[in-house]
Amino acid sequence: MKNYRLEKTEKKIKECIEHLEFFRKYFEIDDDFEIYFKEKNILRPYHRSQETLEFHLLFVIAELEINLCIKNFYNSKTDIEKNTA
Repeated sequence: MKNYRLEKTEKKIKECIEHLEFFRKYFEIDDDFEIYFKEKNILRPYHRSQETLEFHLLFVIAELEINLCIKNFYNSKTDIEKNTA
């Protein structure tokens, strides 16, 4: 019998990992821009979107951690593991 809650949790974990991969690539590109502006001695423009992305990243990490805890709870084998959650 399928556990639909576990499937939904695994889907959310996968989505969070995809979001984190996007952020990793974004911040790598952002670092390249930073190097470019320093080499050209140009003042880098400030973007509020950077703060928004960092705030979103915080929530993605929190959601990933919650879903990993839920998955571990579903996969726990002993009563001790289930009672300490």
